[in-house]
Amino acid sequence: MSDETPQEPTHEPTSTPAEVPATPAPGTPPPPPYGAGFPDASMATTGAPVPPSHKKGKRTLALVIAALVVVGAGGAAFAFMQLRGSSDMLMRQVPASADIVATVYLDPAAGQKMNLFRMTDQFPVLGSESDIKQRLNTVLDQAGQGMGLNHSDFQWLGSQAAVVVDFPGAASPNIEVLINVDDVDAAKATLTKVRTDPALGGGETWKDAQYKGVTISSSSGGPGAYAFVGDTLVISNTASGVESIIDTDQGGPSLADSSDLKATSDGLPDGRLAFVYVNAKALLPLAQAAIAQSAGAAAGTFDMSGFQAIRGIGITVSAESDGLAMDVNESLDPTKLTASQKAALAEPHDNPLTSYVPTDAFGLAQAEHVDTMITGAITQLEAANPDVARQLSEAGVTGPDGLLSVLTGDIALEVGPGTPALPVSGALIVGIDDQTKFADAVTKLKDLVAGNQRCSFSAVGQAINAGNGQVASNAPSPSFSSDCTSQPAPKWETEDYKGTTINFVTDHGSPSIAYATVDGAGFVGIGPDSIKALIDAKAGQNITSNANFTTAQKVVPSQSSFFYVDLHGVLQAAATNSSDPSLSQAVTVLEPIKAIAIGAESASDHTHVRFMILIP
Repeated sequence: MSDETPQEPTHEPTSTPAEVPATPAPGTPPPPPYGAGFPDASMATTGAPVPPSHKKGKRTLALVIAALVVVGAGGAAFAFMQLRGSSDMLMRQVPASADIVATVYLDPAAGQKMNLFRMTDQFPVLGSESDIKQRLNTVLDQAGQGMGLNHSDFQWLGSQAAVVVDFPGAASPNIEVLINVDDVDAAKATLTKVRTDPALGGGETWKDAQYKGVTISSSSGGPGAYAFVGDTLVISNTASGVESIIDTDQGGPSLADSSDLKATSDGLPDGRLAFVYVNAKALLPLAQAAIAQSAGAAAGTFDMSGFQAIRGIGITVSAESDGLAMDVNESLDPTKLTASQKAALAEPHDNPLTSYVPTDAFGLAQAEHVDTMITGAITQLEAANPDVARQLSEAGVTGPDGLLSVLTGDIALEVGPGTPALPVSGALIVGIDDQTKFADAVTKLKDLVAGNQRCSFSAVGQAINAGNGQVASNAPSPSFSSDCTSQPAPKWETEDYKGTTINFVTDHGSPSIAYATVDGAGFVGIGPDSIKALIDAKAGQNITSNANFTTAQKVVPSQSSFFYVDLHGVLQAAATNSSDPSLSQAVTVLEPIKAIAIGAESASDHTHVRFMILIP
């Protein structure tokens, strides 16, 4: 991970009376106190809306749209075309009460930009750097056309932009857009253009007033306001939202000092193009109340204990030397973890089942502690309906010698090339600690399937709460129904392959199902050939000898869970088995993207997931 990203500098308040036009020109009356010009001066400090006009909110909406255009299109152009790099300029101005913050670094560290240049150079279809800049300027021109703006109106754009959301209790959220400004005078000229353009709601008036030495401009057509707080343009849907930024800038509690933010940011890349923070601890009570209100029930009846341990969620997007990455970090309070969560967050380990995956596999998904999750879900179902326990025991799933009793918790699913008749094959691999018991349990299930009746089961009733797998106290118990019809019993056959017995069946012309057991693993695959491929991989070369796979494992955590797709191999196989020319074109265009990988690692105080587009 890059260590070049924006660090938060020691920051003194940027807004002082000397920095704003507090002293009027000779003969000009001074600006009125903040709140003057409103029917009730208290509206200025409470954020209450002014009486609506026939064009209410048009200018505020235009300002917000302009801000988003700057962040989206203009920001991308600057991030690509400048190499100076800068530190974090805005987080210190974000109030500690903020619930959600999303920031984009328009002028990120030089290493980030160099990695972006390296990746874009591998895609000829994107053209040269000047071509990219021209296209981005065109996008910006088109986006601003309805507001009479073009890319030249945003040359004042600085190094960073952010969106801040704060939910003050049950009230509507305060939303602030913060934009770092290189040229305050040019930025004011652009805003004046927006304010005076008749197409954007001409005829409305603007009120300029003072708050702690900062001029706040508010529209008579809506509750929105904006101000320049030092070198930061602040646009908000409420006047109180602008005030909160000013208060923080002048020494109020800042989110930058939050221990929850620091715990959530720990482990995320320092070098980044964008960052999102969600104050989960503060939002949980609001979410619980909102869910209860929508369901017409009391908030306390909803069991959300599975979320109580979450302190915060942080997301970064970064350009790495091996590709484009998105990291998600969830900080946890270990004292609030449920028993099932503690078990799932147990010490991770390398998954031994990877050694069975063939080198040419198109994709792989693997996880650990799956037995704990399955057992917890079954326990809840059995508590809701005791008949489920009997059915699962009879089927050989539970019990002292049941299938679950021999699972280690490790699991892997691989998908790879098949045959001309079935181009894709694959197999499920499960870790086991008793080969005999696993074979007996599978045989019991096989014999049940081989009976003269086929039964389909359905459950009615939602008994399990999302988030923690617990049965809600007010949830109805599920009822089960079955539909059984007579069917010919499938014929099972066996084949010995290198000392391993493979059991397989072809059922009425459908793809063959096969299974086998070896020391430490059980296999269930599509046809005997899929099982043979696993056995050969273990004895010879496996996917760990694939260069793209090993690179993905190095840059993505792979102990708790891991997902890998050989994108190039998938597209190549699809193009080979199809006459569609667009697939061949896709192979050429996407040639630089070698793979996509998602990996996770966890501990008692955090979980970390990384999504990686591999472009080495």
